[in-house]
Amino acid sequence: MEQKKIHLRVSGRLSDKELMSKFRLVLDYSPSKAWEVVLLCDLSLCDIPLGYGFNRIEDLDGKVVFTGLIVLKKVTQQFVLPFDALPRGWKTICKFEFAEQFVPEVIRSLPAASYWVNAQASLVLQGDFLQ
Repeated sequence: MEQKKIHLRVSGRLSDKELMSKFRLVLDYSPSKAWEVVLLCDLSLCDIPLGYGFNRIEDLDGKVVFTGLIVLKKVTQQFVLPFDALPRGWKTICKFEFAEQFVPEVIRSLPAASYWVNAQASLVLQGDFLQ
């Protein structure tokens, strides 16, 4: 596979209320899996396939705040339809898995939100390879 550099801005975590009431099934989310997280993602500049592995998280100033494998596992949007990739030009709701078997504090401390209303990107997932 071809190596690609991809970045994806993250606005926050999906609130537990929204996650459990609307999106749990389409995202195959289980709160008992400590290495999974559901994030609100900003517009992507390219299609990102399921299984893509990001390898670091940066703040908006470009400072690396986490290094490790973060895999895109599921993608949906406000209409609760499953996607087979994160589509270019869409704001999405995505489930990620951390290979380290835990979600780092920098992600856990993101604000919980229902949707993207007034949400500002606060972190950037960076990837240099395909998983």
